[in-house]
Amino acid sequence: MEPGKFKARGLLCYLSFRVLASASISCRFLMAAVGLAALPSAQDKAPVPDAAARAAVQSELLERLASIMTSPGEGSACERLLAAASDPAASPALRYELLQQVMRCARAAGDMAAGLRAATALVERFDVTGVHEAFLAQAEADPRVPRQTVAAACLDAAQQLLEHDHAAFSAALARARRLAECDAPRGLRACVACAAADLELVRAAWERVQAAPHEPGLALAWRTTWRGEWPEEIEAVGDGTDAIARILRSKITARTEPRDLVALARAGEQWLSRRQHEREPIVQRNLSRRAMQLLLPMALTDTKPVAAADRGPAAAPAIAADEVERVRRLLDRATEQAVTPEAGVLRFADAADLDRLLIAGGEWRIEQGRLCGRSLGPDVATRATARFAWRRIDCVTFRAGIQSADGLNLRLAVGNVNVLFNWEVADCNHFYFGDTRTAAAPRVLQAGKEHTIQLRQCGDQVAVCVDGHRVAAGPGRLDGTVTVYPALGSEIFVRSIDVVGDVDLGRVVADHGSSR
Repeated sequence: MEPGKFKARGLLCYLSFRVLASASISCRFLMAAVGLAALPSAQDKAPVPDAAARAAVQSELLERLASIMTSPGEGSACERLLAAASDPAASPALRYELLQQVMRCARAAGDMAAGLRAATALVERFDVTGVHEAFLAQAEADPRVPRQTVAAACLDAAQQLLEHDHAAFSAALARARRLAECDAPRGLRACVACAAADLELVRAAWERVQAAPHEPGLALAWRTTWRGEWPEEIEAVGDGTDAIARILRSKITARTEPRDLVALARAGEQWLSRRQHEREPIVQRNLSRRAMQLLLPMALTDTKPVAAADRGPAAAPAIAADEVERVRRLLDRATEQAVTPEAGVLRFADAADLDRLLIAGGEWRIEQGRLCGRSLGPDVATRATARFAWRRIDCVTFRAGIQSADGLNLRLAVGNVNVLFNWEVADCNHFYFGDTRTAAAPRVLQAGKEHTIQLRQCGDQVAVCVDGHRVAAGPGRLDGTVTVYPALGSEIFVRSIDVVGDVDLGRVVADHGSSR
């Protein structure tokens, strides 16, 4: 093999590993790059083991299956079978049979992700084609598997086939669009259309990278803007000849200790500035999300003056209040620009929009562009949950308030964070971060007033902000379902819900998550 081709294949292998290792759905199929870009050519793959070779390993296969199914271990049976299929000591025939068994188990369990991983492994190692398409067709034919789940799997498969097989890539997207035509739950058709369009844009971008693999900065631009990827390894590369490398180096400087909030905010501004020169929506969203992460620490700074006597000798210099406010405005702008299309935007125009929510208990209606919900008392659980779940949320913004004349109460649940504004028992608010509860007084919300309430992920912490001011923070993760509700006879209203994050189309929302 020519040295240049070998080097290119090594880069593609690394890119593929980064994609498949990512837990973020945006890296899996919304912002994703090429799952199979580095697949070896047909002559480099092993032939499919013949019937005699497969028959010879049946005894060992059964022993492995029995061990995996009966022995305690972490992960599902499919995950442990996949691990066994990666055993370098296993013969090709045994690996082939184990991967086939993974696909059978995945179909039985409705585990689309595991089945697709097995399909990818088969295509990587053996001279086979059409494995993904066959798996998806069988899943579609199974009445036990929701169409939403299969549509999500089609998008995932398209991501994995994006560079490897153009025809299969296009077929997977076509299948996803067809499955979503039923639009059940409401919004599925639009979500799939948006994700498929993003994938087509990503494919076009990767083709440009392939056409000019040695163009300075192009591969770096691909990874940072199209894939939304900013790992330490990328920040360490670049010779300073392109704008992205300079921005990345400024971020490295900003991460030096002690943490410089001003430098972080400056790096965030640079990402926002670069966004103005990009045309593709997926690139713009990725840049805005990265800007959010960098602007957020300074935006959460308390601007109340601190007496000199109360400040420690090693305290960082105070940041001017007007500068913090300026960064907060930039953060708000970046957040608005990064809202996830379709699934991340909930508006309430007419009664049909109630179908975008999973509703239980109480009285719910759409009135004057607002969702209104009233609790019927302590014995009736009242919940309204968005129909799509989230693998990760950077920020969720509620424009909402309390309709009840007494100003009691509004509750929100996002991931493992639960917020109770205007507690009915005392003049305070409760914030649950997992099993950790904190309280803050006095009650935050005013009766009849519309407030902007945001839950922001800041590292491993979640900050709760009302009208731009942080009111609580604690350890938590904003992933899962998004729910609003009143309790004990109260009535609330919600004008809009906006989510910045990675929607999990593969998860069918059937409950209301945690609540207090």
